[in-house]
Amino acid sequence: MKSILALVFGGLIVMSGRCQAVTLAWDPPTNNVDGSVLTDLGGYTVYWGHHSGTYSTSTDVGNVTSDSVNNPGLTGLIYFAATAYNTNNIESGFSVELVWSAFAPTNPVINSYPYSPKTGQLTLLGLNPTLNTDGSSCDSQVVAYIVGFGKTSRSVGSYTYTQTSNIVNQVVNIASNSGTWYASICASNQWGAVGPWSPEISFGTGTPMPPRLKAIVPLDFRQ
Repeated sequence: MKSILALVFGGLIVMSGRCQAVTLAWDPPTNNVDGSVLTDLGGYTVYWGHHSGTYSTSTDVGNVTSDSVNNPGLTGLIYFAATAYNTNNIESGFSVELVWSAFAPTNPVINSYPYSPKTGQLTLLGLNPTLNTDGSSCDSQVVAYIVGFGKTSRSVGSYTYTQTSNIVNQVVNIASNSGTWYASICASNQWGAVGPWSPEISFGTGTPMPPRLKAIVPLDFRQ
């Protein structure tokens, strides 16, 4: 049993969170709470649970500065904190708490996508997602819609460009008369969880440039 007493420990960040796994990282403390230099750091303990400030699970991760939590029980909202301890098993207070969402919005739906080859303007018109990937409602949780687009389908590579808005309907500007493009849209919630891409669309037809008229041969308009 560690006593909570002597170390100063503050920073904790969520590096990534996908598929029921969360990777956490933190900066090592350099001082004790009395201001003296910390020279006997022993390691860290990561805590998490479904309620803020009350953690049902913990794990001693050793003297490392990042760790992955893999647990099929990570559902809903998860609150994370960490502590540091020295070689005498004296433990710090909790770090700043972070909250992570174990679910994300389902994909938006693209209903129509008029595109002008002359101007290069694509207008995406769609529907907001109403459910999370776990089946719960995502009403008031979605804060951003991300459009990915490029000359390569995501089935063979990543989108070259992205743009973000707080509404699902967006206008995308690309180079005019520039061949076939691909695009999808996804949503993210207030906890930073990003949902799946919508079914991919393709647009643009490689429209040729107009010919350059050089001369008109004189014509006879007599009947």
